Amino acid sequence: MTRLAGAVVMSVMAVASILAQGPVPGNIVCVQAIVRDAQGRLVQSLNAGDFRVLAAGELRPVTIVSKNELPMALSLMMDLSVSMTFQYPKVRRSAELLTKEFRRGDRVNIGAFQRPVLVTPRFTANPSRILESLGQPATGADEHCEPPGPTVSSLAQPVKPTGGTALWDAVWCGVSVLQRDREAIRRVLLVISDGFENGSVTPEQTAIRFAQLHGVMVYTVGFRAVDATARGSRSDKRLRDLADATGGRYFPVDEQDPLEPVFREIGDELRAHYVIGFEPRSPNSRGALQVSVTTPGFTVRTRAQYSANGR
Repeated sequence: MTRLAGAVVMSVMAVASILAQGPVPGNIVCVQAIVRDAQGRLVQSLNAGDFRVLAAGELRPVTIVSKNELPMALSLMMDLSVSMTFQYPKVRRSAELLTKEFRRGDRVNIGAFQRPVLVTPRFTANPSRILESLGQPATGADEHCEPPGPTVSSLAQPVKPTGGTALWDAVWCGVSVLQRDREAIRRVLLVISDGFENGSVTPEQTAIRFAQLHGVMVYTVGFRAVDATARGSRSDKRLRDLADATGGRYFPVDEQDPLEPVFREIGDELRAHYVIGFEPRSPNSRGALQVSVTTPGFTVRTRAQYSANGR
């Protein structure tokens, strides 16, 4: 079934048991991936022997492949800045449709951001609690999140809302809540925003690298103003770069566009995730990551960096 040394396809129970224990034998690094064929269709029939992993330029043995059988933790960060005010009702309706498609074990943490960033205290799989949080994110997300940074750490009092948009702080906070959930095996961050940034203490590359090193796949839905300007183009690029670097996907939408098709497509991808485990050269290794498959014409989307410590 596979020609890579030590490669085995493990049962769901075995994978979940190993990963839930924290550090795993051989310090296995787990990577989420999406595979499409030459026609762009999602592929869900591959096994361990079909994957090749280059970690820091070196071919490494694949030891785990799971095909979406593992539970998912989703951090949903919604931009509540003034520029997004009129979009929120349809964002809420579409997010409700997405969460209704969750499978057993999937759970969500809902956050809201402008300046500062707020998250809910815990993850939940309870449908009524999810809908309640989506209905009132500004009040349901009541745990203040302060990323490390000179502006925040030097303040004696909590940061007050200023009407700005702290996009990169929101990314850092979304990854942080996923990192805290030790039971999470598949970690996904969904950011819904117009992509403007004028309030973060977290640098862009710091936020992206934080997501990469903790194995978080980031999906972004970016609202584009009707009168798009150079500023809007920069916002578009921010959200696209974030998704590309983490193996996720960017969905640009215009203000008048319906969101249901976008969220259906995100849901399809979430149900087609692979989790690929490989053994790094050493417990402290990190570097560039490339995942491919042996079938010609198939393409793989995954994060661009890994860290054996962060997994």
